[in-house]
Amino acid sequence: MFGFSLGGFILAFNLYTYILHGFRFPFIATLNRPFVKFCLNNFMLPALYLAVYIYCSVSFQINQELLPVKNVFYNIGGLFIGMLLFLILSLLYFKFTNKNIGSFSKTENDKNPIQSNLTKPKSWLLKDKKSSDWRVETYMVHWLKIGLARTSKHYHRNILEKVFSQNHVNASFFELGVLVSFIVIGSFRENTWFLIPAAASVT
Repeated sequence: MFGFSLGGFILAFNLYTYILHGFRFPFIATLNRPFVKFCLNNFMLPALYLAVYIYCSVSFQINQELLPVKNVFYNIGGLFIGMLLFLILSLLYFKFTNKNIGSFSKTENDKNPIQSNLTKPKSWLLKDKKSSDWRVETYMVHWLKIGLARTSKHYHRNILEKVFSQNHVNASFFELGVLVSFIVIGSFRENTWFLIPAAASVT
């Protein structure tokens, strides 16, 4: 259960980072499963956190609780199973609900095939965001492959805005669903099966 809540914590970190800074990487909107790719490339801090936590947890279980090594591996394995279960379920949700630029560009490109200096979009989130793109040369396609970040300048910014806006809406629905699930679980707290461990509650 703690692993499941930790998976939710990591996903929340990625969701809010994506909402706050996703627009700085417009090339992501041109990729297949943009949010999944963003999470993969945004995993450095969660990975560092997990490494530190696992080290401290193993050290505590062996030196303080005096548990056998077999039990320690069992506990850490349960942590990873719960965490991966939440992440897999959530990423499946975003895989089938989030769209990339290909879903929007067909109709938009018929109207405005090429962006030029004479056809500037009225707005894209905020005007000052137009100059706040961060330069990216490469990104992780998957764990074992590095790809080149292709330019997105030939796409209209209003199309890119639609991709990010639609992804943000899906993220909001997902967060709402998580909030409702906590309320439902809390209403059955008299049942021992619904008692959440303290570490999971804190997370």
